[in-house]
Amino acid sequence: MNRIILSLTALILITSCNPLKQINTTYQTAESNYSSQSYETAYNNYTSLIQLYKGKGMDIPNEIYLKAAECASKLGNTSDASGLFQDAMKDSLSVLAVKGYINSLKKEQNYTDVVKVLSDKQDFLTENGEEAYLQLEKFEVAIAQNDTKEILATYSDIDTLSESQTLAVITAMQESDNDKGAMNLANKTLKTNPKFYDVKEWKAVYHYKFAEKWYKSEMDKYNKDKNYTAYVYLKRELKKISANYRVSKDLFEELHKVYPSETKYIKYLKNTYLRLELDKQAEAMDKLLK
Repeated sequence: MNRIILSLTALILITSCNPLKQINTTYQTAESNYSSQSYETAYNNYTSLIQLYKGKGMDIPNEIYLKAAECASKLGNTSDASGLFQDAMKDSLSVLAVKGYINSLKKEQNYTDVVKVLSDKQDFLTENGEEAYLQLEKFEVAIAQNDTKEILATYSDIDTLSESQTLAVITAMQESDNDKGAMNLANKTLKTNPKFYDVKEWKAVYHYKFAEKWYKSEMDKYNKDKNYTAYVYLKRELKKISANYRVSKDLFEELHKVYPSETKYIKYLKNTYLRLELDKQAEAMDKLLK
C-alpha cells in the first residue's frame, strides 16, 4: 500500500515538474473553454498560460495573446484587452492585433491613442489591403471627437454612409456655413434612403427654422412701418416663406405617421399649421398635446 502511495506521489511530482505537460494541459483547457464560449474561464486559463510561459523563460505563442485579448474584450475588460493586443503586436505585428487594439481603445474612448495608432500603422495597414478600414476608422474617430474639419476631409473616402454618419457630415457642413451642401446631401440621401428618419427630421427642422427666422424678420419690418406698399411687399414674401413651411409640414406629417406619439413632431406640426392658417389641423395637434 505504501509502495502504491509513493508511486502516485512520484507521478504527481513528475507531472508538476514537467513544464511542457503543464503548459499543454492548461492550453487544452483554455481552448476547450474558448470553443464553448466560456470566456471568463478561458481568459483565466490563457493568462495563467502566459505566466507559465514567462516563468519557464519560453516564447509565448502570438495566438495566446490574441485569444486572451479577445476574451478580455468580450468580458468588457478593455484595459487588459488593450495591453494584451499590444503584447501581441510587439511579438508579431498582424492586422488582427492592430484592429483588436484599436477597437479596445475605442471602447475606452481613448481616441487620442487611436489617432496615433492609425498614423503609426498606416503604411502597414495599407500594405496589407486595409486602406478602406483605415479611412473608415479615421472618419469615425473624427465623428467621435466632433472634429468638423476632419469629418469633411474624410467622409468622401467612404463608399456608403450610414444614417448616423450622414447626419454627422450634414451637421459638419452646416457648422461650416455650408447649408447648401448640407441640404444637397440630405436630399440626395433621402432619395435613396427614404427611411433615414433622422436625416428627414433634420431637413424638416431646417426648413421650419429657416421659415420662422424669415417670417419674424419680415413681420418686424412691416410692424415698424405699416403702409400699403409695405403690406404688398409682406404678402409677396409670405408666399415665399410659406413654401418652406409646406416642405416642413409634409416632412413632419411623414414623421408623425411613423412616430405618432413623438411630442416634438406634434408641436412642430401645430406651429406649422398655424403659420399656414390650417386651423383645424392645428387644433387636432393641440388636442394630442393635452
